[in-house]
Amino acid sequence: MAKARKPKAGSKRRARHVEDASASTIVQEPVATYGAPTARVAGELPPELAPHAGELNRMAAFVDLAEGFRLAFAECNFAPLRKAIIEELRRRCEPDVARLCVIDLTDADDMLYPLQAIARRVPRDGAAEGAPKRVLMFLGLEAHVHITDPQPGVLVALNMARDAFPARIPEPMIFWLPEYLLTTLSRVAHDFWSWANATFRFPAPQAFKDIAFRETVGADTRILDTQVAETKARVRVLEGLLQEYLPSVGDSAQERLPAALDVLNELGVGYWRLGQDRQAMAYWSRMLAIARRAKSLRAEGAALGNLGGAYVQLGDMRKGVECAKQQLRVARKMRDRRGEGNALGILGIACSELGQTRKAIELYERALKIATEIGDRRNEGVWLGNLGIAYAALGETQKAMDCQTQELKIAIEMGDRRSEGGSLANLGIRYADSGDLPKATWFFMEALQLAREIGDRRTEANASWNLGVACEKEGHLALAVGLMQMSVDYEREEGHADAEKHAAEVEALRRRMKEGVR
Repeated sequence: MAKARKPKAGSKRRARHVEDASASTIVQEPVATYGAPTARVAGELPPELAPHAGELNRMAAFVDLAEGFRLAFAECNFAPLRKAIIEELRRRCEPDVARLCVIDLTDADDMLYPLQAIARRVPRDGAAEGAPKRVLMFLGLEAHVHITDPQPGVLVALNMARDAFPARIPEPMIFWLPEYLLTTLSRVAHDFWSWANATFRFPAPQAFKDIAFRETVGADTRILDTQVAETKARVRVLEGLLQEYLPSVGDSAQERLPAALDVLNELGVGYWRLGQDRQAMAYWSRMLAIARRAKSLRAEGAALGNLGGAYVQLGDMRKGVECAKQQLRVARKMRDRRGEGNALGILGIACSELGQTRKAIELYERALKIATEIGDRRNEGVWLGNLGIAYAALGETQKAMDCQTQELKIAIEMGDRRSEGGSLANLGIRYADSGDLPKATWFFMEALQLAREIGDRRTEANASWNLGVACEKEGHLALAVGLMQMSVDYEREEGHADAEKHAAEVEALRRRMKEGVR
C-alpha cells in the first residue's frame, strides 16, 4: 500500500525538528503486468511498439531524409517506452542510414543558456567523410522545466537563441519531450517550435503505465526513504503518469481519477522529500480540489493532512489548523483512526507553536494512544518526539529525554533514517538545554551528517541552525554564522514565515564578529 506522508513543523530557536508523519493512504493497485518476453521474427516489432508502427515509420523516414539542420519533436511520457523506440530506430537505421547520437541534458547545470549548453554536449567527433550522417537526440529537458511553471526561463532563452541554432549545430536533431513540456514549448517558445519539420507522438500503452505505477506509487520502498537520485527519477516518472491519468477540462471520465489522485499525492510527497515545499503543496492542493469534485473522502483527508502539516511547517498556523480540523472531521466520518491521529497531532504542533503547551501535550497523547492501539509504530515515534519537545518547553527535562530516547529507538528499529536524524537533533537540543554543549554538539553533528547522506534538506537546515547556536555559545562566531546562514538560505527558498527573523539574528552575529564581541 502506497503511503502518503505529512510534515511536522517547528522553529529552530524553539528546537523543533522537521519530521514526516503518516497520512491516510489512497489505494490504487496496478491491474496489468508484463509477462515473460517473447521471441520475435527479425523485422517484427516488439508487442509494446506495435501500436506505434506508423509513427515509427515516419520517424525512421525523418532520420533517413534529414540533412543539415532539421528540427523535430517526439512526445513520450515514459522513459522505458522512449528507450524501446530509440532501440528500434537504431536497429533500422544503424549503421547504414545514420548514426543516432543520444545526449542526456538531465544533469546539465548550465541550462540558463540552453544553446551553449546543448552545443557543449554535442560530441566533436562528427561523421567521417563517406560515413553515415549523424542525427542528434536530446533527452532530459524536462528536468529544467517544471510542470507547473507557466513561463519557464529555459524555454524563453531557447526561443531567443533560435536563429543561432543552424550555424551552431548544423545537424538533424530530435528533442524527446513529455506531453506537458511539448505543450508549454509550443506556447512559450513559439518561434523555436515553428521551425519543427516534424512532430511524432507516442502515447503510452497500458502496460507501460501499469509498470510505471507499480514502481512508483506501489513501490515497496516509500519515496521518503529513497536517495535523492532515485527520488528525482521517481518524480519524473510520476509527472509522466500524471499526463496520462489527470482528467482534462470537461473530461467526465471517472475511471482514471483514483490513479490520478494517487499520482498527485505521491508527487507532493516526492517534492516534499526533495525539500521543495511549495511545489509539494501545489500538488496536494490540486489533489484536494479533484478529490472534492470526485467525492473521494479518503483522498480529501490525505490531501488535507498533508497540507495542514505543510502550512504548520512553514509557519502559517491559521491555515494549518483549518486544514487539520477539516481532516479530523473527514477522518471521523470515515472512522479512519490513522487520519484522526494525524489530525490531532498536527493540531498539537500548532498549539505548541502558539504557546499552548498543555493543550499540545493533551493532543499529542491522544494521537500517541491511537498510533499505539492500531500498531502504527512510525507515528508512535513521531508523537513521542513531539511530546518530548512539549515537556522540554515546560522544563520537564527528564520526561523530554525519555520520550525522545524512545523516539530514537523506534526510528532505528524501523530503519527510518529520516526520523533517526530528527531524533538525534532533538536529543542534542535536550543536552544543550541542560548545559552539556560537547554532547549536544556531537548529536547535532551526527544529525547533520545523516541528513546530508540521505539528502534530507529540511533536517539538514535545522541541524545546521542548532549546531550554529551551539557554536555561538562556545564563542566560535564565524563557524556559527556559516552554519546558520545555510539554514536561512533554505528557509528563504521555501518561504518560511520565520526566515527574515532568523536572517536578522545571523546579521546580528556578523556585527558582533566585526566588533570583536564574543
